Amino acid sequence: KSAGGGSANQGRLWRMATEDRTMLLRQLSIYQPQYIVSCGLWNICRNVLFPGNGKINTAPNGIEYYVVSDKEAGLSDVHIVNFCHPSMRSSNVLDGAVSFALKDAINYISV
Repeated sequence: KSAGGGSANQGRLWRMATEDRTMLLRQLSIYQPQYIVSCGLWNICRNVLFPGNGKINTAPNGIEYYVVSDKEAGLSDVHIVNFCHPSMRSSNVLDGAVSFALKDAINYISV
């Protein structure tokens, strides 16, 4: 992303994720996340960072997720959640509904 804007060049993101995959996995190993909200990068997570890793599941509210482990990166049971970026273009009226949808999905996944 450039200048903190609300959009990004998808081709460039794919290329950078592919070229810097090892570094990105190393950074994730430092954080040891339990959840990663993909914020529009679901396909990059699925095909570049964690290819062929994890069956896609669906929370009752329709939000998709899968669980990955990557021994090379020292990651275990990380939940990748397919959800929109917080800066998505919607009215203020929907902001609460969007956050509750993510909260509901995380609550379901964490059971």
